[in-house]
Amino acid sequence: IVVESSNNVTLDNNTVNVQYTDVVGNYDTIYSVDFKNSNNAVISNNDIISNGNTYIYGIIITGDNFNINSNDINTTSNYYSNGIDIEGPATGVVKDNGISVKSLTSAYGIYSGMNGANVSAAYLGNDITGDAYNIFGFSLGDVESNVTGNNVVLAGNYTTGIAYRGSNLVVDNNIISAKGSNVGNESVWEGFGVQNIGIKVVKGTSTITNNNIQTTGDSAINLTIS
Repeated sequence: IVVESSNNVTLDNNTVNVQYTDVVGNYDTIYSVDFKNSNNAVISNNDIISNGNTYIYGIIITGDNFNINSNDINTTSNYYSNGIDIEGPATGVVKDNGISVKSLTSAYGIYSGMNGANVSAAYLGNDITGDAYNIFGFSLGDVESNVTGNNVVLAGNYTTGIAYRGSNLVVDNNIISAKGSNVGNESVWEGFGVQNIGIKVVKGTSTITNNNIQTTGDSAINLTIS
């Protein structure tokens, strides 16, 4: 499903089932639901199932004042799996979604603000689970991120609950389990680094309160502010 340069579009109560049947090139990529430069989008109450070979995305979105809520999103890939990808410029809310991501190599529950354009978003009450060699619950490059009341349970070799680089981060009342095995030396490019940790902040101001974090890494929270 592709929506481009169209404001006030609602995608509600649908089943979207995308299964790859062939592979095209080394960067074979599938976007199951793709909203491009569309403001006031509402994506709600959908069941989005995505099975890809190389790169697979459940939802990718660009636009202001979006609302992504109450969806069940399941993405599986042989290499790279992404539940929700927010590309700037964008503002909005991601709330009460169930997100499952599985991959042999890398997986991201929510990936946002990494294309160099501004994103401001609130992530509220989402359940994120996944399994991959290298997996992130949240990988965020937003100008502003509010991560509150989420449940993140990750399995794999190297697991990161929340990673952030931006200007202003609030993390409150989340449950994070990032108990990877710490086994393996695969070559995986990852800007935040590959490790087991609950919360990692490398840039910006952060307020981190009232979280329950379990990890097999050396620390639950790491602040290496540049």
